[in-house]
Order: sequence, then C-alpha cells, then structure tokens
Amino acid sequence: LAKRMRFSTPKSLVMFRPHDIKLFKTPPPEDTPMVPAMVADKANLGWIIKYTLRFDDDVECELQLSRDQDEREYNLVVGSRVFVYVNPKAMMGFNPAEVDSAPLVRNMVKHFSTAKGLFRAVDGVDVSIEPSSITALLGPSGSGKTTLLRLVAGLETPTAGSIFFDDVDATDLSVQDRQIGFVFQSYALFNHKTVAENVKFGLEMRRLNVDRDKRVADLLALVQLQGLGDRFPRQLSGGQRQRVALARALASNPRLLLLDEPFGALDAVVRKQLRTGLREIVRSVGVTTIIVTHDQEEAFDLADKVVVFNRGLVEQQGTPTEIIKQPRTPFIMKFVGETNTVPASSMVGGLEREERDVLCLEAGGA
Repeated sequence: LAKRMRFSTPKSLVMFRPHDIKLFKTPPPEDTPMVPAMVADKANLGWIIKYTLRFDDDVECELQLSRDQDEREYNLVVGSRVFVYVNPKAMMGFNPAEVDSAPLVRNMVKHFSTAKGLFRAVDGVDVSIEPSSITALLGPSGSGKTTLLRLVAGLETPTAGSIFFDDVDATDLSVQDRQIGFVFQSYALFNHKTVAENVKFGLEMRRLNVDRDKRVADLLALVQLQGLGDRFPRQLSGGQRQRVALARALASNPRLLLLDEPFGALDAVVRKQLRTGLREIVRSVGVTTIIVTHDQEEAFDLADKVVVFNRGLVEQQGTPTEIIKQPRTPFIMKFVGETNTVPASSMVGGLEREERDVLCLEAGGA
C-alpha cells in the first residue's frame, strides 16, 4: 500500500510520493534533509492508520499507511517526536496534472488475427499515470480500452511494446508477480463461498503472512459491509456484490487496482451512489487505480486523468477539464459533449473536395 503524506497550508495541499518520505524516531545522519515534528494524533481506520504530524511552525500534515506497515516500521505514539525526511525535489501541488507521471505502457501494440484479416485492437499506444491517482480509459465499444487493461494485468500478451510499474519493465512478468487487483465487470465472485471467504481468497492464494480474519474484517468495514461476511453472493444486491469484489481486489495490497466497467450491470441511481463510494475508498487507501468505462459522466466524475480511445489509438489524454474545454480532435468533441455540425465542402484548385461535417462553436468558444 502506498503511503501518502499531505500538508495543509492556507494556499494549497502538498502531496509527497512514497519514496520521497521517511520517518525517523531518532535524529538521522546530519546530511539527511529532515524536519522535526510531533505526533499530534493517531487514528485507527481499520486497515489504514492515519497520523497527524505537527511541525514547529504549527503546520500539520496527514500521513496514511497500512496497518502492517505501521506495525513493521513505525508504531508511533501520540506526543512523541519524530524526524521527517523529505526529498527536496518532491514538493508538488496536489493537482494530479502537475505530479510527475510514470509511464504505464510505451508503444503498446496488440493485434488479433481474424477471418477478415488483422484486427488492430491497440496500435502503438503510450499512456502515463500519476502515483495514487485514478485514471479512466474512456472510449466507445471496440476502441481498445479493455484490451489495454488486460495487457497491463498480464491477461493478454502484447504484440509489441513495453509495460512499466514504477519505471521498472514488467512486460514479461507473470500475472501472479504483477501484484495487481482486478475487479471484473461480472465481479467474478465465487457463489459457493461466503462474502468473507471471497475476500480472503486472494490472501490465501498469495500466502500472505497476515492475520487474515482481521484483514477481512477491516476490508468489509472499509467498503461498509460489516456484518455481511457470512452471506453468499446470491443474497446480496448488485451494489453490495460490487463492493465485495472491490474488497477482494484490495485484500493483497496491490500496487495497481484495475476495474473493468465495474458499474455496467447496475442501474443509474445505484451507479452514481457507488461512484462516490469508490472514489472515497480508493482515495483513503492511496492505491493507483485504472478504470475502464464508456460512460463520459462516470469518467469525468471519478478520474484525475482521462485517456480517450478510438479505434485502437489514444485520441487525447489529460484532466477532465482539459478534455472538455480543449478537445484536440472532432472525435473528442463529438464523443465527450454536445456539438453542432453542418455539412460542408471545400474548393481546391477549382475542384470540389468531398463533403465533411464541420463543427460549429459558439462565439468565444474554445
């Protein structure tokens, strides 16, 4: 689980990436850039431990980490003094667009041989993601977004290109070694297992040395399913099954959480409610998340960054605001919002060119 550290200041919120932060209970070497602080508060959020650190200038910050990591590395006491190491180059605005992104895939290609010839599902795609962010892969059916998700998960073998986790080439890693949590569109729950047994399944398969019953209880509390551990999937609503699948995906502390159309089988009202819950859960855990969807509202509501696919290519990637206000292609304008088009033709050298649709913008529009 990535730990997160955020400073509350009058002007902005400052975020640090996991490898930029280190706490010391005793003064570190003199050449280590550090700031003394006091543990002002410690909150047990089940699977998550949240510290509030107060610095000498009364600035406070919040540090979230997993219970296992806290017991292994810190286990701090309220009122104690600590020394916070901060990489001098690490300070950055909390706006995800300003955070240094890490490559996810480079020149990714996936072709399928069909009876009609070669189908280019993904055709030379580059995508970067930000740590602890939510990225939405958005596009119409058959655009390549789900294929890319399966490539990242290791469920498909790329024709060409590379996959990276934390700047390390993971193209040839097995599915088991990628440490990925996956929520399928159908949820893929085991109907013969209880809710608790479904959540515990990932822990058993990876043979993690943790208190499994405690971890399951913490996760069910995180997704607001306390008291339902003894039920079977058939006894749950669609929204509850979705949250069981999410808890199971988070059980093994994945480095990356992948969700394939997680709300596709739910009605509109439940989808909107669960979107809010999912965003809060992912934010509290701090796991980097990629979600596939064809719903524009869903992508813009959930994601820090949106990657728009069309026919195996990336048409545009950026923040939701950038996609909406600064569309780069006619496809983007048509796909993400209402536009007006009129048929038009052009004359070049006295010859009439083919007719095309021209987008009509209001005066002053981008």
